[in-house]
Amino acid sequence: TFDKLKKLYGLLGRLPLQARLHFASKATQTEMEALDEASGLMPCTSAHVASTFEKEGYLGATAPDAELRLPVPSILIAGRSSEVIGKPNIEAAALIWGAEVRWIDGAGHFVYFEKPREFTAAVTGFFAASTPAP
Repeated sequence: TFDKLKKLYGLLGRLPLQARLHFASKATQTEMEALDEASGLMPCTSAHVASTFEKEGYLGATAPDAELRLPVPSILIAGRSSEVIGKPNIEAAALIWGAEVRWIDGAGHFVYFEKPREFTAAVTGFFAASTPAP
């Protein structure tokens, strides 16, 4: 099951560093899988779906430019309470991409959902600071 989920996380490899930044320990991964199974919300981890994605080329290597520095000002918004990716990996991604990190206190992995006002303030503040005056 861990290998199957690893492949599915590879789908997210379209997002830079995602496969490498998955932070779950074996114990956390086992707990996450049990919760996913109990919730019924993760039917996408079925062997059929994984094999279909593989046939269509979605489970291959990440894009070659996935670890390049971003050519524009960038922000990486992260929840300080997230146990999915982890602070060292967030900071590593920001360093590679040349992105500014904005930590949101009291938020976990889904910052935009858990702290929408703080998320919006971080995004609008970033755009305001990054946009040249007319």
